[in-house]
Amino acid sequence: MKRVLTGVLTPMDPGSRPFVGALVLSLAHALCFLLAFPPFDAWFLALVAPLPLMVVIARTPGPWRSSLGALVGTVPMWFWHHAWIMDVTPIGFPLMVLYLSLYPAAFVVIGARLRARCAALPLWVLGPVLWAGLEVLRGELVLTGYPWFLIAHPLIVWLPFAWASAVVGVYALSAVTVLPSALVCSYLVGGWNGSRIGVVVTMFLAVLLSVAEAPPESDRSVRVIVVQTAVPSSNKVAWSPEQRDEDFVRTMRLTIDAVDRWPDAELIVWPETMFPGFTLSPEALVLIRERFRTPYADAVQDFSAGAFAGVPWLMGAMGVDGYAITDVPGQEQPEENWDDRYNSVFLIEGGSITQRYDKRRLAPFGEVLPYVHRWPWLERQVLALGARGMSFDLSAGSDAHVFETDDSTLLIGTPICFEAAASDVCRDLVYNSDGTRRAELLVNATNDGWFADHRSGRQNHLLVARWRAAENRTPVVRAANTGVSVGIDRSGQIVPGTFVDEAGSIIASQGPVNAWGAMAVDVRPGVGRSGPWLGGWLVWLLGLASVIGGIGAIVPRAKSSRPRGTDES
Repeated sequence: MKRVLTGVLTPMDPGSRPFVGALVLSLAHALCFLLAFPPFDAWFLALVAPLPLMVVIARTPGPWRSSLGALVGTVPMWFWHHAWIMDVTPIGFPLMVLYLSLYPAAFVVIGARLRARCAALPLWVLGPVLWAGLEVLRGELVLTGYPWFLIAHPLIVWLPFAWASAVVGVYALSAVTVLPSALVCSYLVGGWNGSRIGVVVTMFLAVLLSVAEAPPESDRSVRVIVVQTAVPSSNKVAWSPEQRDEDFVRTMRLTIDAVDRWPDAELIVWPETMFPGFTLSPEALVLIRERFRTPYADAVQDFSAGAFAGVPWLMGAMGVDGYAITDVPGQEQPEENWDDRYNSVFLIEGGSITQRYDKRRLAPFGEVLPYVHRWPWLERQVLALGARGMSFDLSAGSDAHVFETDDSTLLIGTPICFEAAASDVCRDLVYNSDGTRRAELLVNATNDGWFADHRSGRQNHLLVARWRAAENRTPVVRAANTGVSVGIDRSGQIVPGTFVDEAGSIIASQGPVNAWGAMAVDVRPGVGRSGPWLGGWLVWLLGLASVIGGIGAIVPRAKSSRPRGTDES
């Protein structure tokens, strides 16, 4: 079999040309990985994308040279997936691409060195565990976590696979996704004898997936109105008073028309931070109204008490704690101060602002600079260098608040923007520690204007939200500035909605990109307790395995003290 493998690879065999061979094979991996994800959606390629890198691990005599080839070969793929970052931070963009390319390089060097040091470790065990473990490090630990572009993500279309995530989580399913490639490579290298146990394990896992059951379904349906704005991110950084007025009137008009069109709606949702005023925090508004005008807050509360009476309204706005107004001698305008400011969602019912959820997981490099934020002076210098005009002054919330409507007919969790990628954040919103249900619906309010004209960024943000629906057996409704606004069922599949743009044209399924409009989507609330949840334990076990493997691969071997010529028999 080794001859077969060598014949197929020549002249790009990493066994004889570690850097060149790894470069060519990593380009093949990168192409399959790229096409597996949106906008191409060739999901089946996720099952073969790891194979080229597995071959590098199996063949290379020079792990460090091969890892460099893997790094260089995957740069174009990560460049494509994150091209939108170039518009946000030209300096941060190449650093992000380089950082992500380190992971396939680490997969190659750690895998190859472990294989050389422990020949008894089967490839079909080494590959899946190491790959998933590195995803855990990238997604949960390093730089506060970036859980996008996991190898299992494209397979959300396979229902038994999606259902299994409610028990084991998506990282364990990444290991399962890598298993076929690792098994093929194991067969090519060692023949049938080296892979027969792996075949049995694969067949066993296939049987388990085939008998996975669909989550229970509620017998009632909830109609949600989603108002989709299209405010460019440049406006959000420097939102002029005139533009705020125009955008607010435009959004309110869409909301009024939507309520008239769908009077049976049970919930209205606006996207993240689309309230143009300073805050909707009731305590702060009392003080602000004593000294300033609050036209936006007044209009929102008036419409909630009048035209929208009886319909709960979720609105993305800034929340503040400890707000105070101080008169300063010699200054015409008083100073406004506060203890903490949050990215929040507010519930408005009957003209009253009743509840608030504060975003708990701030987006790395979007709302917080990991590690650097501990030194404010250094943070300011980094922002001035790489993200001029942005201000990272938000605090992280501490309470996993679930909204309960006045009539107690709907329990809603509201992960904000990047939180839809965080399994633990969403799970805390949906379930108590004992598995009892806290929320029946997740509403993901997000501002996807940062993706500008890059559709693939929005589609991959939607993809991670689909996994949160499947993991928690709970529907998700996305309200996205600039799109994609959409409904997702409890299995992670798209729920067709009815989107009406400003011209009155009806578009089925979901909100189109960069379009103003309103959408009605019908979802069935999540029901029942959580099943057995192993995902939390598996995350840490996989992460620990990758750390131990990395240490074992890097630490030099202890030299034998056996004298020469000693008989080892």
